Amino acid sequence: MQAVCLCARVGRFFRLLCSCVHSRAGFYLSLSKDFLMNLKPVVLRVAGAEVSLYLIDMSDSFVERFKKAWEPLAPEFFDTPDEAYASLSRFDQVMLVHAPTDESVMDLANPLMGSFDKVSTLRVADDDSGMQDLTSRITLAMIEQLVGRGVMLHAAVIGDPESKRAVALVGVSGSGKTTASRFLGSKFAYLTDETAIISDEGFVTPYPKPLSVIVDPNAPKEQQNPVEAGLNVVDPEDRGYKLTRIVLISRDEQAKEPRLERVPLHEALVFLSEQSSGLAKHPEGVVSLAKLVERCGGVWRLVYSEVEDTLPLVQDLLNGGELPNADEVESLEKYTVEDHLPGVFLNGTIAVSRMPGTSGVRVGEDGPFLLLQDTALNELSEFAAECWLQAEGDISYDDLFARLAEIFEGLPAEAYDENLSALAAGSMLWVRVIDDPLIDDATWAQITGSEEVLDEAEENREVTSEGSTETAAEADDDVVTE
Repeated sequence: MQAVCLCARVGRFFRLLCSCVHSRAGFYLSLSKDFLMNLKPVVLRVAGAEVSLYLIDMSDSFVERFKKAWEPLAPEFFDTPDEAYASLSRFDQVMLVHAPTDESVMDLANPLMGSFDKVSTLRVADDDSGMQDLTSRITLAMIEQLVGRGVMLHAAVIGDPESKRAVALVGVSGSGKTTASRFLGSKFAYLTDETAIISDEGFVTPYPKPLSVIVDPNAPKEQQNPVEAGLNVVDPEDRGYKLTRIVLISRDEQAKEPRLERVPLHEALVFLSEQSSGLAKHPEGVVSLAKLVERCGGVWRLVYSEVEDTLPLVQDLLNGGELPNADEVESLEKYTVEDHLPGVFLNGTIAVSRMPGTSGVRVGEDGPFLLLQDTALNELSEFAAECWLQAEGDISYDDLFARLAEIFEGLPAEAYDENLSALAAGSMLWVRVIDDPLIDDATWAQITGSEEVLDEAEENREVTSEGSTETAAEADDDVVTE
């Protein structure tokens, strides 16, 4: 009976939702007072992102658990959707968090599409799994809004409240970031347990979301308020912490004592790119990550058995102490695709350029070359790297071959063609055949100043003029026939 009543209430909500109308100021809902008691609009703000939620027919216990878990980020609850909407400065998306229903949620939510760029839903079958899923979805929504504004790493961050130095502990899911941050966050300043938001200048925005803690291996992770867990949570508005060290965490039960190992830069960049979000959407791509690594003096691996044993090493990291092999600094040459005017070529010319959105880094003078394409950071062969490097701006297929033949003596044309085709297929190079109706021989000659082409173009015009006996009517007939 309770389930039937619940579905009826949810169904009533969606029927009322469909009655909404739009205006220039936003959307307005004509809802009864009874219904408004079942709808709780919420807005979470962090680092310039705004995550809008509608808690629909959710139990009082779920709402209270949500408030408690997210308290450090001060979620704003509103009485009506109008008030929540009016408080927003951006309208990326709204998430409908709802109880189970047989209704087609997205179909019924279509009226919201006119106001928000995206409408998503989260069906909550039970409070425990719902709380866990909501934490992940809120973080994802935040990341989607922030991509391109800095570097975001899958990392815990702790800091020193006096010096404002911060250390990122980077690791894959399940590597122990939350466990490490729970212990270290009780000894130092705690900024986040798994999502590091880092500006291009290296400053970290605190994101004290709920800790996802395994209490029962057979149950969803418990969402715990980090303040109540005893962590020294940094105010989310505090933008003063600057990242000074990047550490890859590696828990090894066989390790007799914790140690720090320098990680080769090319290995570190590949790993960090895999643990980043939206790197390809940053204007500088992998170059933004390389600059961050340079500012932090490289990357180290922290090998340990028990996190409690790492306290002296972490303290030393925050104090700016000397690190092993700190003088073994590898240089980084950084490359992006700069905005440029398109090259002008004669029709039929094969033109080559770096694919927009790609970016590259060379580690050391003669070290590996890494190219970011979409979400993948790949190590290219020396020849493939030179193909990409020499294609700065626009260059013809033949001129690029000539350049590469000077670098690689005896370069076979077939090998060049195969490699260029592979780079184009992998969206690393943009290869196209020029077909511009505005560029004829005469225009091309004027652009290049070629007397030979000018003379040839003039001869072609004379021949065409002398041999043309077609009348205007015949020309029209040809057009119609064709």
